[in-house]
Amino acid sequence: MLYQGASLAKMRYLADSGPALRPITMKDVRLLAGVLLLLTVALAYRISRAGEFSLTEDESHHAVTGLYFADFLRDLPVTHPIQYTYEYYARYPALGLIHWPPFFHFCEGVLFRVAGPSTRIARVTVVLFALVGVSFWFLLVRELLNPAAAAFSAIALAFLPAVLVLEQAAMLEVPSLAMSIAASYFWLRVLRDGTRRTYIAFAVLAVLAMLTKQQCAYLIVFCLLTAWSEKKWSVLITRSNLLIAALLALLLLGFAAVTLKEHLPSVRDHLLARNFSITKLLFYFRVLPEQLGWGMLILSIVGIAGSRWWSTAKNTRFMLLWMVSCYVTGAFLRAMSERYIIYWVPAFLYFACWPFALASRRWWTRVVLWPLAGVVLIASAWQAWKITYPYINGFSDAAEALVRTDPQPGIVLYDGYWAGNFIFQTRVHDTQRRFVILTKGLYATRITKTFAALEIAQDGNQIQQVLQEYGIRYLVITEQTHYEFPIQQKLRELVRTPHFRLVQTIPIACDDEPKVTAVRIYENLLAGRPTAKSLHLRMLTLTHDIEIPDRKSTRLNSSHSSV
Repeated sequence: MLYQGASLAKMRYLADSGPALRPITMKDVRLLAGVLLLLTVALAYRISRAGEFSLTEDESHHAVTGLYFADFLRDLPVTHPIQYTYEYYARYPALGLIHWPPFFHFCEGVLFRVAGPSTRIARVTVVLFALVGVSFWFLLVRELLNPAAAAFSAIALAFLPAVLVLEQAAMLEVPSLAMSIAASYFWLRVLRDGTRRTYIAFAVLAVLAMLTKQQCAYLIVFCLLTAWSEKKWSVLITRSNLLIAALLALLLLGFAAVTLKEHLPSVRDHLLARNFSITKLLFYFRVLPEQLGWGMLILSIVGIAGSRWWSTAKNTRFMLLWMVSCYVTGAFLRAMSERYIIYWVPAFLYFACWPFALASRRWWTRVVLWPLAGVVLIASAWQAWKITYPYINGFSDAAEALVRTDPQPGIVLYDGYWAGNFIFQTRVHDTQRRFVILTKGLYATRITKTFAALEIAQDGNQIQQVLQEYGIRYLVITEQTHYEFPIQQKLRELVRTPHFRLVQTIPIACDDEPKVTAVRIYENLLAGRPTAKSLHLRMLTLTHDIEIPDRKSTRLNSSHSSV
């Protein structure tokens, strides 16, 4: 009787689901291939002209985390994964493990293993995600409207001001958006046909989206709201679907449990908003015109206002609830950024497709509406194209110079901005993994100085003590316009004394007013054997510090071949 009741519920569900899913035609394939080819050529051109990681400090940290997965897949430390991770962080202290979910970094690591680590391969990883996201967005809009609207919307998404720069950066926004769109496409199909295969595809993609970036938790709100609005609970809440959801939820809960156990202070400071205000609640509405572009925004608003004449009520609710879910999830998190508007963008672009929906019903409107939409699309793409990726170069040369200077393994003290850039490039050039980059020798922060900071050394004598404890022979120091801690200025005064020798100065090329003008490599002429029995790292981002035993007896001192 239970099975018969579920079958009857599914029959009623399918009868109320609207038109059957449209088969994909060769016209659809040609349109989508043209869109993807256009995007691939444009991004290949822009990537070829980009320098090292410079959009934010996060970009280089994502790349180093990808290197961790590449090395992990090569070394396969199945008997000691946690100790391996601690030692890897001690060597390359720019990992984003736990702070960010791991799916993108794992994919990035796989590409590093196949093609070798480089800034270009890190960006290619994002381009591949971008192609996936644009493909599923094309399929979703084609399902709701028609192929012409899908092509317009896919090009608009690919070349939007809020998206194009991020498509060439090793950041999480485009990969997480791509997985979210793919999940939303299959969620639409779940609401239409309700097959178990479709539900599994949706559930897996939704979990992968949330394992790419935490902001994708909006999918939970979105699915609950759309299921409620279309009254689909009777089919969605079945024994098999609940089992699938429970198994995948365990994966998410496992990651969340580890994060909260080891990283709770940072999670609290980074995600949980403390004070609400009208200004904060209106933040994303204020940045929307700049990120979406006025032309596309106006086209979207007109589409929303007149949606009753060109869109079905179900489709309109589906996209409006998409917007509501993104807002509810994003506006109440402490971490707010203009780039997080990217999750709202697809829903707005759906409503911008109204000229093609109307034109498919009244042929004469194509003469007016299609050219109008084309002008808006070209203007939006041109506005996005003019936004240049911030250019910076020189850290690769600095890392290569360090590797050539000293073939012996040892700890190198690094102080200055763009530490992740230098760490990534050092790992690329130091194929034997001989160097340990120390960035927490003088001070430590919890992600940023705003959250928490600790000054470990106070004066020149304590700097000398750190150098002696770890037997540090080489120091890599950036010449910069601003210092966050007084000890940084004292370090630069210390290396000008006769006890230090300037080995090489590497200028930093930048297309904007630089934080860093040069990287200088100094040799400590008083360097001797280390006196410390272990490497101690103060970890404000974790609930405990990291202690690595004497380098002579630890795997940190072992050499490995290149990735």
